[in-house]
Amino acid sequence: KWAVEQRLHVINVSLGTSLHETMYPLYVLCERARRSGIIVVAAGHNQQDWSYPAIFENVIGVDAASFDSPFTYRYRPDEAMECLAWGLDVPVRWLGGRHVPRTGTSFAATIFILSLAAHAPAVLAADTVKIVVPYPPGGSSDAAGRLLAEKFKQQTAATVVVENKAGANGNIGTAAVANGPADGSMLLAATDSAITVNPLLYKSPGYDPLELKALGMFATMPSVLLVPADSAIRSVSAFVDEAKKRELTYASGGVGSAGHLTMAYFGNVADLKLLHVPFQGGAPAMVALLGGQVDTGFVALPNALSQVKGGKLRALAVSGAQRSASLPDVPTMIESGFKGFEVQVAYFLFAPSKAPADKLKMWSAELSTAASAKEFQARLSELGLEPQVKDAEGATTWLVNEKKRWKGVIEKHGISAN
Repeated sequence: KWAVEQRLHVINVSLGTSLHETMYPLYVLCERARRSGIIVVAAGHNQQDWSYPAIFENVIGVDAASFDSPFTYRYRPDEAMECLAWGLDVPVRWLGGRHVPRTGTSFAATIFILSLAAHAPAVLAADTVKIVVPYPPGGSSDAAGRLLAEKFKQQTAATVVVENKAGANGNIGTAAVANGPADGSMLLAATDSAITVNPLLYKSPGYDPLELKALGMFATMPSVLLVPADSAIRSVSAFVDEAKKRELTYASGGVGSAGHLTMAYFGNVADLKLLHVPFQGGAPAMVALLGGQVDTGFVALPNALSQVKGGKLRALAVSGAQRSASLPDVPTMIESGFKGFEVQVAYFLFAPSKAPADKLKMWSAELSTAASAKEFQARLSELGLEPQVKDAEGATTWLVNEKKRWKGVIEKHGISAN
């Protein structure tokens, strides 16, 4: 950030040790500077005479092909002096094969900088990235996306903006990214339903889920099984007993919503017949539940907290794997006798799958850094979300498994949003 503010073209990094001992922090620095059009030049002694590409591939698994210009310059028979230039579209030249006196690698790197200075671009602006949130402003999904954007601004020199593109249960905003520019300038902060549910509910969601690449997962949100405060049902077991006697009605924010699918899944595993009463959004569904117009409902934890703590609704169980810190006295569905019952909305960062590989790696790494920060996790918790970090591979596996689950539920109940 300082280099950007000072409008520098080149940063000379003087290392007090061999390059391969400082691989990871150097890699992070190089990537962040590269996005801002700044060249990083680093030099260090390498007793093992490794080439730079080999070090990066063997030590931290970075593909050598992603380098702009790695090379090795030998200046003593028994040692190798390695120097790396990492920039944006900058011609890289090493000034001949002269021997460099052993006065420190910083001197050698400085010589190299002089050769680069003539080729450096005037001033390259930092990347601008747009994070699309496919939901209306004000909800937990919107707040999570804005927290992520704020964290990215702190971590990088990039200009990060958030745009809400709501509509069609998230399909409009998702399609904008999936079908948008595949240059890494547009990302999608969305829940798992963009991949796991909507392509199953809609014949033509407007996008192919294969056009999106999960960069990672950063939070989850459980639901709460609720009944009106004056209901005779006081536990999950009592709920099951009552549902065996009569058909209970449940409210949701609409066909295919999280509340709809979670209750349908519960009906499957408990062998219950429940009557779905869909509403146009979570707010009217909550009103119906508060007024006793329906018997029950699975409601997102953040939306249920005030009503539960105010004594207007009774929480029977939470759908997450562990009890919620916000409702520590409320058991999980697993504790209530339903082994393996874990249903949560998960929050992801996606990018167009055809975006450059280095951009995908870069934003995936930035997401991991942001999601692992304690202050970021604390702010997620304030929203009623539960921090949960998965890298790109773990996030993709999670999405595949969830899609299998919801495919079975949707097909069994004949659920369709068309």
